[in-house]
Amino acid sequence: MPNPFPILMEILGDNKEFADLLPIIKEKMKFMGFNGEPEGPFSTLSHGDLWVNNIMTKFENGKPVKNKIVDFQMYVEFSVAKDLLFFLFTSVQQEVLEESFDDLLRFYYDSLIEVVEQHKCETSQLTLEKFLDDVARIAKTELEHVMVMTYFVVFGKKGREDTPMAFFNKANVTPEGKRRGKYVINEFNKRGTRGTGTTLKKMSEVGIKEPEKLISPILGGNKKVTDVKISRLTAPGENNLSLVLKVDYVIENGNGTKEELYGVAKVKPIGDFVFGHQQNYKNELAFYNIVVPTLQDFQRQQGVDDVMDIFAKLHAFRPNFHGKNDEIDDDSVIMLENLIELGYENIDRLVGFDLELTKLILKDLALLHGVPLALRRLQPEVYREKIASNFAKFDPPPDGPPPDMPNPSEVVMEIIEDIKEFADLLPILKEKMKFMGFKGEPEGPFSTLSHGDLWVNNIMTKFENGKPVKNKIVDFQMYIEFSVARDLLFFLFTSVQQEVLEESFDDLLRFYYDSLIEVVEQHKCETSQLTLEKFLDDVARIAKTELEHVMDMTYFVVFGKKGREDTPMAFLNKANVTPEGKRRGIYIINEFNKRGWLS
Repeated sequence: MPNPFPILMEILGDNKEFADLLPIIKEKMKFMGFNGEPEGPFSTLSHGDLWVNNIMTKFENGKPVKNKIVDFQMYVEFSVAKDLLFFLFTSVQQEVLEESFDDLLRFYYDSLIEVVEQHKCETSQLTLEKFLDDVARIAKTELEHVMVMTYFVVFGKKGREDTPMAFFNKANVTPEGKRRGKYVINEFNKRGTRGTGTTLKKMSEVGIKEPEKLISPILGGNKKVTDVKISRLTAPGENNLSLVLKVDYVIENGNGTKEELYGVAKVKPIGDFVFGHQQNYKNELAFYNIVVPTLQDFQRQQGVDDVMDIFAKLHAFRPNFHGKNDEIDDDSVIMLENLIELGYENIDRLVGFDLELTKLILKDLALLHGVPLALRRLQPEVYREKIASNFAKFDPPPDGPPPDMPNPSEVVMEIIEDIKEFADLLPILKEKMKFMGFKGEPEGPFSTLSHGDLWVNNIMTKFENGKPVKNKIVDFQMYIEFSVARDLLFFLFTSVQQEVLEESFDDLLRFYYDSLIEVVEQHKCETSQLTLEKFLDDVARIAKTELEHVMDMTYFVVFGKKGREDTPMAFLNKANVTPEGKRRGIYIINEFNKRGWLS
């Protein structure tokens, strides 16, 4: 019987990127055996060999409806984490793991707790934190098991002989197996299974203290919360200014009936990726608590009955846990309605918006801009007191950004310098890539409330019979006073399909302008100063300072790799830029140059 361990190390030794890791990998590759583990809160019956060939599925109308688990020759007493990690890393599609690994851990944990409680067993010792600690602990001894299975069995060549010599053979390892093995080792390394962990441990910090008390003010005296489930709503890398949690409440009424309340909680992000959490919280709370009601009241005063309904409703908020003042701490929460439960969804950021949906969004953007624009012109004191006073204030840290945060403009220039066709443009592009900051622009006929971060992930759409019928705009942490052109250009270049822009860019500018004028006039505000010529001049003026904003977002966020970590090093990384992102960047620079916006 060949020893799989030296063969594994031989394969890994051929991979130069693992050169520094070989000593620690060699230690991890020692055969740990199959002895059980009877102690521990999560110790139970463990299948011991749960991979794709030991699971059989029944399908109905192309949908999986039921599974059967087979081959119980190696079951043993062990932590639940052993089966879980072995199954995920050997048998689940890599793109699924890259996008949803942490969510799958949480999904399994919630399902496990549900089963245990269903059998009238209390679960106070089975906390999420203890579960994640167990996952990290088991992972430190499971790499050899996973890698042997990955290289020699799951991704081994089909049709080989059923002999040890055929199985444990370097020639039996396929390119797919090598790619999967590379992913597995990188994932174990990233998650700290060589030593102290980070990502898994941080998962235990995802939560809200006493979530039932958060919504008690909106329940009334005869209702009480009987159950709360909290999970992460957005995948890592999809929302950077806050951590977004899904919160499901079960509420019991005075007559014994039950109802459900679905919320989305925005809490402080893990780590220090974005400074200014306190200001972001104040901005967003003021938007839902003050700005939206003010704009809707103004609409009613102007005879508009169908007031703007393009935002999520505010359920509850809490600046801190102790409740003694309005000071914002790490336990701050803003709870909004869960738009997913109402049928809204995000479009895949790597796909973007088609022409039909783009026009629907532009009409909503014209509403978002046009109502406060009319208010500013007709009731300037109300606008200053209720709207402008709540605009985001971006004061950079006195010592500059964190020392470990790369400079995005420099990374963008590194990428552009590799593109030969832009050689003659490099001096002007370097100038355009200087960070312009987030300061507002209160002057100008088209200055109004500006979202500041209007891209595909901040727009949710409801479809009926495959047609988009309604949008909601979300994430109001960076709204500021600026020309309408800033949101417009940023949205178009980051979030609309390139073929749509190539065919219809000028038509979309005109469509937005006509929609904006219609909104302003609907609110009985004259528009003689808001001419098409002035609007197009504003677009050209804003474009000359917006390239850095658009390029940063295009390279590192919109077209960045899915499943990356929520850290500056992971985001602002040249290796994170996809081929799609590079192609989009080339189009954007060529378009800016063609339109004279680089001069």
